Amino acid sequence: ALDLFEDALLVLKSSLGKRHSSVATTLSQIGAVHFEMGDFTMAMTTLTEAEHNQISSIGENSRDTLETQAMIGRVLCRQGEYDTALKKLRAVANKQMTLFGASHPSIADTKQYIGEVFLEQDMASEARA
Repeated sequence: ALDLFEDALLVLKSSLGKRHSSVATTLSQIGAVHFEMGDFTMAMTTLTEAEHNQISSIGENSRDTLETQAMIGRVLCRQGEYDTALKKLRAVANKQMTLFGASHPSIADTKQYIGEVFLEQDMASEARA
C-alpha cells in the first residue's frame, strides 16, 4: 500500500502542486500507513506535513484536517507523549463537537483515541470518564 500511496503522491504533486488538498490527503494516508507499520517517526513527519498543508489549503476546522490531527494524537500516544497526545486529541474533540455536534461519528472515534491514551498508561478508570 505504501508504494501505491507514494506513487500517487508524486503524480498529485506534479499535476496539482505541493499545497493542493489532495496532496495533503495523500500525505495523511501515507502517515496512517506508517502508523500501522509501527514507524511512528515517519508517521509523525508525514502527518505533520499533511497537517500544515491542510491548514493552509482547506483550513484548521476541516474534517480532513481534524482527522489528520487525531492521527497525530495517536502517534504521540504511541511515542509515549501522553500529555501532548491528550491535548491534541481533546482539542480535536472540542472542534468536532462545535462543528458537527455531539453525535457525529468522528467524535466517537476521537473519544476512543483519548481512551487509548489512558489505557496505554494503565489508567483504565480515567478512560471511562
